[in-house]
Amino acid sequence: MMEPEGRRGFSGSLVIPIVGIGILIAIIVVVAAVCIGGGDSDDDAPLPTATAEVTPTLQAGSLQESALLQHVQATLAAEYAGSCADAVLTADVGKICS
Repeated sequence: MMEPEGRRGFSGSLVIPIVGIGILIAIIVVVAAVCIGGGDSDDDAPLPTATAEVTPTLQAGSLQESALLQHVQATLAAEYAGSCADAVLTADVGKICS
């Protein structure tokens, strides 16, 4: 026997819209959770600051200073002023110091 035309089974044209609505609701929930979701609770916490470290200065005439002198002259084509602490601002303008 044939089914009457007015009766449709569940596997008819309702499955696709129900699945589509379910996917749409899931996307809306995910987007809302991402947009509205809580941020860091420590927004007002201060950022850590870097501490200054003391670097040892090179002794004049040392092997390290002569290596720096050669490196600065060879690769940077500049003059080496030695230690920055010992550099004279007016005399050593444009020179590289360490």
